[in-house]
Amino acid sequence: MPPKPPSKDLEEVLHNIQERLAVIQIQLDENNNQQSTLEARNDHLHSNFPSLLYQVASLSHSKNKLSPVNHQTNPHSNQSHFQHQHPPPPTLKPPTVNLPFFDGNNPLDWLFQANQYFSFYQILRHQRVPMVAFHMQEEALSWFKWLHNNNLLTDWQSFTRFLELHFTPSAYTNHQNKVV
Repeated sequence: MPPKPPSKDLEEVLHNIQERLAVIQIQLDENNNQQSTLEARNDHLHSNFPSLLYQVASLSHSKNKLSPVNHQTNPHSNQSHFQHQHPPPPTLKPPTVNLPFFDGNNPLDWLFQANQYFSFYQILRHQRVPMVAFHMQEEALSWFKWLHNNNLLTDWQSFTRFLELHFTPSAYTNHQNKVV
């Protein structure tokens, strides 16, 4: 007996499901875009925060350093005279930190160092993947170029996931070298 053709009701239900899935996919894409935008804004705010703290501290320090010498106002000028009590503090130059090259060995250690490097220099998330291209060599560089040429490098999180999957050794070790 030949199979029974699908009924109109079943076709309509399948069509409705497909339409709903398309709408959900669009909403998911919009949510992902909004999340990326929020992450970029967060990174921007995070990167500017230390600078703002430094400016506030500098203003506070400058205000404390100035003391009035003469509270009387010069009749020909509307300005009071101020004198510095202490010389400005020396400017400390932070150490130069370099991100080592990644050749495929010790991927988790390299990712840790990369995250520390990006945190130290306050590198925004959307700038991280393009920057690591300059820190790849040998097998890792070939792998990175393949990901780039196949448009698989979308963000830092997906890059780190790909790197871990590709370069981290398997947790399973077959000590007897038997085919499983």
